[in-house]
Amino acid sequence: MYLSTSVGSIEIPDVDPRQPLPDEMIGLALDTLRTMPLNGLRYLPEQGGSGWYVWGGDAMSEAADFFSPIQVRYVTDYVRDILPYLALPPGFRFQTDLKVRQKVWFDGSLLDV
Repeated sequence: MYLSTSVGSIEIPDVDPRQPLPDEMIGLALDTLRTMPLNGLRYLPEQGGSGWYVWGGDAMSEAADFFSPIQVRYVTDYVRDILPYLALPPGFRFQTDLKVRQKVWFDGSLLDV
């Protein structure tokens, strides 16, 4: 898989992209999206969800209302340049400042939830 963003490119060997469908939901922490870095993690998809949760800042809140469900087709209305990351399959995380820094890694614990 080759991940190309405005920040740069990352080659992730032996990974098949899994782009979520436009109607699937993503959890966005809307009040945090202007705080860098942006973080994302993907669980296994369930019942119309993509498995993705994205927030800004260093810590993800456990509050029930931290994330808002947004259809994937509308993600760029809230935060630009993360669509390439959304092709990462379940079990992956990313962190980016949308300028210079980007990090992508696999976290197997996301598949055990």
